[in-house]
Amino acid sequence: MSKPKIGLVGYFGWGNFGDELFMEAHKQFLSDDYDLEVVHDQLDQPYFSNAALNKLKDYDGFLIGGGDLVNPNAVSSLYWREEYLQKPVFVHGIGCPNLKVKQSRALDYFHNFFSSDSVKYICLRDIESKNYFDTVINPKIETVTYPDAVFAMDVPTIKRDPKNKILGVVLRSHKSLIGEYEQVRKAVDEAKSLGYQVRIIVAAFGKLGEGDLTVSKEFASTDENIIYSNDLMELCKSLGECNLVLSMKFHALVVGSMYSVPVIQLSSTQKNRNLFRYMQRPDLLGNYHDSELYRKIPPIPAPIHSLLVRKLKRDAAQGYSALIDSMNKVFYK
Repeated sequence: MSKPKIGLVGYFGWGNFGDELFMEAHKQFLSDDYDLEVVHDQLDQPYFSNAALNKLKDYDGFLIGGGDLVNPNAVSSLYWREEYLQKPVFVHGIGCPNLKVKQSRALDYFHNFFSSDSVKYICLRDIESKNYFDTVINPKIETVTYPDAVFAMDVPTIKRDPKNKILGVVLRSHKSLIGEYEQVRKAVDEAKSLGYQVRIIVAAFGKLGEGDLTVSKEFASTDENIIYSNDLMELCKSLGECNLVLSMKFHALVVGSMYSVPVIQLSSTQKNRNLFRYMQRPDLLGNYHDSELYRKIPPIPAPIHSLLVRKLKRDAAQGYSALIDSMNKVFYK
C-alpha cells in the first residue's frame, strides 16, 4: 500500500529559520507513514503556477501550519485556499498574532473555512491563541493546544567551552526597521565589557537570508564573528553553543531554549509574551529600541531550567502524536 500523499502548506522555501525547522519537524514525525510534498512552487505571489494549482487535486490531504497564520486583517492566498477543503485538512501549530481584533472580513472567512467538515484537526501553539480562536473563529471541531512544533524535534548535541562565554545576536532585515539597532549595539558592547565573546548568527538563508546577512554585516564589529549557513542543524548548534542570546526572531528563542540557553527577545510580539509567560521568564522579554536594554545583560546568565526544557519537548511531541492519530483515523481506517 502506498503512503497517503500530504500537501504541506506553509512558508516553506524562503529560508526563514522557524518555518524551515517546522518542515524538519514534520519530516521527523510524519515521513515514515506519509508522503510529504510542499504544494506551492513559486516564492512570489500568486505562489502557484497553473500546474501546481492543477496538482492540488492529486493530494490525499493537506497539512497547514507554521506560525502566525490567523491574521484578522488579511487572508493569505497561500495558506487558506478553498481548494484545500476538497480533501481532509489538518492544521498544526498555528498562532493568532493579534488578539484584539474581534470582527473583520478575514475573521468571517476563517469562521467559514473552519466550519467545513473537511477540517479534521486544529492545534494552536499556545493557550492564548486557542482561547481567541475558539471564541472568535468558533470552529466546528474542538481544538487542542501544544507548544510550538519545533520544540518536538531532535537537535544536534553541542559542547560548550567552559572557558568561553558567548553572546549570540540574531537580527533581521525588515521594512519596519530602519537602522534602529543602536540600543542592541549598546547591549552587545556591555556584554563584551563583561567578558562575552560575540557571534552574530544569521537565522535565515536563501531569499530571506540575503537581507539578514547584509544587516548583520553592517552591525558587526571587526572582533565579532558572523555565522551564516544554509544548514539548519549548524544554525541550531551555533545557538546552542551560546551562553546568552539576543534575538529579533522567535525561533531563535525556541531553539535556544531547547539547549537551555536564555534568549532575550528583542521584539515584544504576542507570541514572545505568551511563551515567556509559559516559561515564567519575564526577565527575558526586551525590545530592540529600549534604552535600558543593556541592563538586561547579566554577568552570569541563568539558563532555562532542564525540567522545563524536557516538558516543552515532551508536550510538543504529544502534539505530533495527536496530529498523527487524527491523520491515521482518516487515512488508515
